[in-house]
Parts: sequence; C-alpha cells; structure tokens
Amino acid sequence: MEDGIYVECDRAVRSLGTCVIAGADASALSTYRGGGRLKRLYVPRTEEEFAAVCREVLSLTGRMPFLLGGGSNTLIDDGEVRRPVVWTRGLTGVTPTPEGLLCYAGTRLSEVSAAAAKEGLGGLEFLAGVPATVGGAVHMNAGAFGAEIGDHVTKVHVLDPCSCKLRRISREQIAWGHRRGARLPVTAEVLSLPRMSAEEREQRRRGYLAARRLAQPRLPSLGSMFTSDAGAAWAYSEGAGLKGLRVGGAEISRLHGNFIVNIGGGTAADHIKLARVMRRAAEELFGVGLVAEVRSLTDGEEDPFSG
Repeated sequence: MEDGIYVECDRAVRSLGTCVIAGADASALSTYRGGGRLKRLYVPRTEEEFAAVCREVLSLTGRMPFLLGGGSNTLIDDGEVRRPVVWTRGLTGVTPTPEGLLCYAGTRLSEVSAAAAKEGLGGLEFLAGVPATVGGAVHMNAGAFGAEIGDHVTKVHVLDPCSCKLRRISREQIAWGHRRGARLPVTAEVLSLPRMSAEEREQRRRGYLAARRLAQPRLPSLGSMFTSDAGAAWAYSEGAGLKGLRVGGAEISRLHGNFIVNIGGGTAADHIKLARVMRRAAEELFGVGLVAEVRSLTDGEEDPFSG
C-alpha cells in the first residue's frame, strides 16, 4: 500500500470519530509479546462504527482490514506490518437482556465472567485464565475440559465482509466444531448461562484454573499452536522429542508440546521456525497433518507455518 492511502484512510476513519494509532507496538497487543509495529491501528467504539471503518478501509484499499481482539492465538509479524488493523478493544460491555447476556466482541472473558457473576450466573469457569476476548472465543469456539463456549451461544452479531453490513444469526446457522465457531467477523453475541451459586462458581473457577496452570506454561505464548483430527496435537510434538527445542528467544514448551513460549526476545521468525519443525515432524514421523489454530498478521503468507 502506498503511504498516501493511509492518509485517505485516516481522514475517512477520523470523520467517524474513530481513534487512529500509528506505529502501535505489536508486543503490547499479542500474548506472545513479540512482533514489530503496526502501520495503522483503528479502534472503533460501536458495532456501527466498526462496520463503517471496515467499509472505508475496504473501499480505499481493496482489502478488508485485519481484525484484532485480545491478541491470543495471533502471531504479529516482525518489522512494520502495513496491513491496516481494526482493534475490537473499543467494543466492550455486557448487558443483561431477556435472551441472555449481550456481550460485545472486545470484552475480555474475565470481564464477561465477572458480569455474569453479578447476575447470579455461571458456566464459563472452564475458560478461567484464558487471555482472550469473547468475540475471538466465539469465532474459534474456545473450549477446554470438555466444554466449549458455543454451548452457551444463542445469537451472534456478525459483519458481512463483502458488504460490510451487520447481520444477526442464530446458533443454528453456525457450523460449530472443534476450534470452529462463527466464521464471519464477530461484533457481539448473546450468551445463555445457567444460574449458579457464588460458592459453586468459585469452586469451579479455582479448580479449572489450577488444572490449567499445571498443564500449560506460564511464559508468554500464542496459546495452543495446532489442532488435528487424528488426535491431540501435543502428542506428535512430544513423540518426536521436540519439547525444549529452542530457536532464538522461542522454545517449544517443556511442559506442553503444543505451546511455543517466548523465553525472552522471541521474534515472530523464531516462532514460525519452530512451528514449521512441529508440523514437519508430525507429517514425516506420524503421517499426520496439523492445522494451525494461530492466526497470522503478516503482509505475506496467510499461513507462514506451512513452509
């Protein structure tokens, strides 16, 4: 993209009242604490503003902006990333409705759980400790311990990426699956959660959080790297003896073979190299193809882990 296009995008976006951030530090926006800088980051405050920003960027650049939530499961490239990014962090809030809790996409899961608790509701304790937004969680049907957030979704507000118009779809219109939820960009969702006492809710939360801390590394990471229809993705990495393998400042976790952790100064390139080793090992040693759970914000390959 020519620099002049950014000037036009900025002018159009600012006319909507949207915050424009130039040169945002990617390491502060991704849970792996790596990456370079974002040429442009736009932060809309409402669903309608979100749709309008996407429409302006699509019209001026011919490409939808990248949609960034909490930054978990998102690898942001090194250097300057020139693709415009729309950050959902301005789309926050939880409102009780007769249908359930209306949750805007940029709201963190911890904030949704706290809002649910005020209403005497529970059911999301299995996601305790997950550093994601509710929009991202519904997009990928985040799950753990045999439960998935899709179990509680009744309605989803989405953006049509061709027309940039908002739509509302029911849970029956979504092909839910393992790490597969609403495929269109999510702006809000309605969650139907069960009544639960404060004591039960806290007991469940503590139990799940303790189990997660025992099984998953505490160092910065992209979260779970791969999934596979053939079995647990971690088993192939561990079966190939890859735990502890290090490239630069990144390492395949010694605790969990499907996590790459940033041990200090880990770059996107370091993480990509290790992810390629993991994928190659699964294919060559076990005949299993691994599918990336991690999204990539780059100016090049959509799936940099396939090399």
